[in-house]
Amino acid sequence: MSTGAKQALVLAAGGGVFVSVVLVLARRRLMTTRYALGWLSIGLLTALGASVTNAVGRVGHVAGMTPTAVFLAVATIVLVAIALQLSISVSGLQSHVRELAETQALLEDRLRELEPPDPP
Repeated sequence: MSTGAKQALVLAAGGGVFVSVVLVLARRRLMTTRYALGWLSIGLLTALGASVTNAVGRVGHVAGMTPTAVFLAVATIVLVAIALQLSISVSGLQSHVRELAETQALLEDRLRELEPPDPP
């Protein structure tokens, strides 16, 4: 077996293991579905790319890139998309927490107004 074939086999196996880990995390509700989809796409692209190295090589040749650079570019794009989604989610959560804190403060003020005054 050639070195290239061995590398492709190891890369495909690594992608398969990665996909399995992500599926387990998603199934146990340790990761939301939308994030699991991003990570699954990376694992599947790795496994698929390893199994069709000739096609990746052709795409790289057309773009003037090595196959490794093609994999890196695709993985970078997916990771940036996941990071953007995380930033959007965190920003939304921060706004929600701020609104809840303001609402609670207003409710506490209103409750203090409604309490009878302490006897002298």
